[in-house]
Amino acid sequence: MSTTTTTKLHDRIVGLLPATPTYNLTVERWIPVIGPDGPDTVGLAGLLDRAHRLDLDDAGHGPLWRHSMERLLIGIGHLIAQAAPGHDWAAVANSGLPLPADGATSVLARLADRLWLHHPTSPFLQRLDVLSHMDDKPDKPIVEVTDPFWALLPDVPSKSNSAWFNRADPDAKTGPADAANALLVRHTWAVPGNETKNGVGKARSEGGSAGQGANDLTHLTIGGPTVAATIARNLIGDWVDRGQRLWFENPAGAVGVLAADDPDPLWLYTATTASTVLIPMFGGYRVVRSPMPEPPEVAKQLGTTLKANNPHTVRFTSVDGKTTPTLRLPVPSCGSDLLRRYHSRLAGGRPLTPSVLDLRGLHVRPARRPMVRALIVIGAGQAAGARVGDVAVAASELADLTLPAPAAVRFAELARIIFGPSPSVRSRTATAISTVRGADGEDDRKQIRASVEHDLTVAADAVVFRLLSACRRNADGDLPDRIPVPDSRLLIDTALGCFDRHVAPLTHRPATAATAVVQRRRLVRHLTRLLSEETP
Repeated sequence: MSTTTTTKLHDRIVGLLPATPTYNLTVERWIPVIGPDGPDTVGLAGLLDRAHRLDLDDAGHGPLWRHSMERLLIGIGHLIAQAAPGHDWAAVANSGLPLPADGATSVLARLADRLWLHHPTSPFLQRLDVLSHMDDKPDKPIVEVTDPFWALLPDVPSKSNSAWFNRADPDAKTGPADAANALLVRHTWAVPGNETKNGVGKARSEGGSAGQGANDLTHLTIGGPTVAATIARNLIGDWVDRGQRLWFENPAGAVGVLAADDPDPLWLYTATTASTVLIPMFGGYRVVRSPMPEPPEVAKQLGTTLKANNPHTVRFTSVDGKTTPTLRLPVPSCGSDLLRRYHSRLAGGRPLTPSVLDLRGLHVRPARRPMVRALIVIGAGQAAGARVGDVAVAASELADLTLPAPAAVRFAELARIIFGPSPSVRSRTATAISTVRGADGEDDRKQIRASVEHDLTVAADAVVFRLLSACRRNADGDLPDRIPVPDSRLLIDTALGCFDRHVAPLTHRPATAATAVVQRRRLVRHLTRLLSEETP
């Protein structure tokens, strides 16, 4: 690309950015919460000020959003802990005390330039280096690179999922609050969330060649009854990944540091992304250590891609074409002795089977067994394909359940069925819709049926997550002996009533009503299995 062309392109992009920072996420109301007075919407300052009285309200955004917001708040919590040394975080976690006000104020002041949705040089969670990725496409229309924020949705598949959004549109279909929340979800589940070359064009569940997506890494947080308790419990948690950080800052000396002793063998720490991977609880996975980058012949055999060669990516492969899946762990060529020792211990060669990985050993300290809110989406790698997908575990909000261990195992399987192995149910359905739209001569009714199936699936998922959220609010931090509902039938009836209310507007046509009946039966079957007293 010539210098003249680059300059013109640069001028066009900069011209779309506001001349001054716009929509301040510290004070603007964009975060939905639930408090003593009911639902509300607050900015970051208001949330941190009343964090001991508020919980996140994920009814409109879903569990992916909740988890993304929690990681942002936990990262801010680490910075607050630095600004308020000696603060009693145990009291915040367990006694309902507020966050240190002076620390929160100073941290928000430090991050002031990073918390504008639109900013000439540092817009919230966005990249400005698009020019470096356009050398091979000098004639690409600028609109394909700079979509308005209403075009950015975390679950829109493929071509509609542009990573850029940097201007306010007077005819926007969605407000800036929804745009900020969408950016947050995308950035969490497709690191780095706004990569403009390999990341653009990938659905959230796919991730992208530029970084880790939901199929590569499992991000975990420890849940609490309030936002303040959630932040504090992650600051003092007993699990190996205490490295929660803001993606735009990596402070030294934060409260969360790796323990001096060897971490529990169920956790894998990845130093670059401060993420965790939970070894699946089902299937007879073999664990091997894999040097990175792999030899060319191995890479060719496994069909590796740019993402697969990332030294901090854990992935599933099928060695020598066999059906036995293998979990390949990268061996760091540099880094801390603790990390190398941990890799060695985890990849010791013993088979990881359900008998070895009993759910009761899920937590680092069995005596405490803290409730861990987990979004577990471990899917199939490209080389292994559907063989791994058939046995991959996908569980969401696992520890929001106050269930005995066998029931929690059943829920992990339930969530795997609901979401599908890889990608998720809703992503697969959305892809099917795109396929119908792109095929010449296809009957539009197929697209309508696919859309209805997608809407009903989302409604069924939402019902389950609301029920789990209610269970979480009754949790005391430990796993009780039995599920905290007097009658399993009552829980199922509640779910069906909720489902019926959500799908009623969609069932005005006979074909749609028939689809709703199928989904309703599916929900009953899943909940019945979840609440069964029998050990799977």
